[in-house]
Amino acid sequence: MQAIRSDLATGGGVLQLPGLDVVALPSHMVSNSFALGPGDISYVVTSMALHAVVWKNTTQTLSVLWSANYSTGQDPWFYGRLGPGSGSSPTVMGTQHDIVVITDGQPQMHVLFYDAASGVLLGRQAADFGGQHGANSTSEQSVVVLGNQALVVNNWFAPTAAARECEQTLGNHSAWLAHLCPGLLGQAAYGMQLFEIDRAARRASVVWVNPDVSCTTSIPVVGAAPGVSSRVFCLGKRGDTFTIESVDWASGLAAWHTPLGAGLQWNSLYAATELQGTGLLMGTMEGVLYVRDG
Repeated sequence: MQAIRSDLATGGGVLQLPGLDVVALPSHMVSNSFALGPGDISYVVTSMALHAVVWKNTTQTLSVLWSANYSTGQDPWFYGRLGPGSGSSPTVMGTQHDIVVITDGQPQMHVLFYDAASGVLLGRQAADFGGQHGANSTSEQSVVVLGNQALVVNNWFAPTAAARECEQTLGNHSAWLAHLCPGLLGQAAYGMQLFEIDRAARRASVVWVNPDVSCTTSIPVVGAAPGVSSRVFCLGKRGDTFTIESVDWASGLAAWHTPLGAGLQWNSLYAATELQGTGLLMGTMEGVLYVRDG
C-alpha cells in the first residue's frame, strides 16, 4: 500500500499489509476498495484480514493501527466473485462512525462488525437470504448502512453444467472472468438481508430477509429523509429483464420496480448505485445510466 498525493506524486514508503506475504496466490489479493474514516484512518480488507491504516502527515508515512484476521486466507473462490475472501469494501457505520462492517468469504457468508478504533469484533451473524441455496451464501457488494443497521445482497450462484463449461473455456485466459460465467450466461442471484448490531451487548441479529429481490451485480444505495420511509435502490433483474428495484428499508417489502430491458448491456457489473437529484445514477456494461423520477 502506498500514499498518493493530490498532485499524483507518491508520498511515504510502501506499507506491506500483514499476512499477505504468507498466503500463496491466487488467495493473495486485495479485490475491494478502501474506506476512509475519521482521523486520517483508512480501512483495507484483504483476502484474510481487515486492517486499519493511519496516515501521518508530519512524517509522510503509513502505519498499521490494528489488524483483525477473519480468515486463514484459503477461502474458496466462488462464482460471481471477483476474488476469494471478503467480497465487500469496508463500510464505516454507526451514529459516531465507530463501527466498520465487512462480509467474509466462507461458504455460508457472515456479516462482521468491528470496533473502528480497536479492531475488536463486536458481532458476527450468518447470512442465508432465506435459505434458497441451503446454507450457501456469498456477496461481492459493499454493505449498505443506515444507523446501526447493515444490508447485504446475495451473489451466490449454484454451479451448472453451462457455467462449468464456460469456466473451462475462459479460465485459460482469465481466472477473474471465468468466475463471472453465471452472470454472463444470464443467471441472476436473488436475496437481500438486513442486520442490526447492538454495540453495548456485542450482538448482531437479523432484522428481515427478502429472498425474492435480485440486485444482480449492483451495489445498492439507501435513500433516507425525515418523515419519509427509507428505501433501498439497486439495478436488479426479473426473469430476463433488468430492472430498477426499490425495497422498503424498515420491512424488506418490495416497493416498486421499473423494467429497463433485456441483454447484458444492462448488467451493472459490480458498479454502484447513487442518488442524484430526483433520480438514480449507475454504471452498466454499456455506459452510465441515469433514471429520473417521473
